[in-house]
Amino acid sequence: MAAACAPMPVMRAPQAYYQLQYKRKLSAQADSFRSLNGTVRMLASCDTLQVSDYSRFSMAGFDAEHKKAHHEKQFPLDLEKARQMGADLVRLG
Repeated sequence: MAAACAPMPVMRAPQAYYQLQYKRKLSAQADSFRSLNGTVRMLASCDTLQVSDYSRFSMAGFDAEHKKAHHEKQFPLDLEKARQMGADLVRLG
């Protein structure tokens, strides 16, 4: 019996950092699911908005305006990619 799997790492790190530091490691972990003889797809959501109001927290290392602007632009795209990936995995069964 095959199993479909879709790990989706969500991280506050920017896409460039993910590509440099995380992608190979997370892809290797995702590959371990291939032993289930199924389809494995991965979607990373990077530079995510961690809180709705950064002024309420001690998070000086983050640019709140950048995070909000990136979220407004990128989150709907990531969400649509996740929906499509899920639909594809269901079809592949």
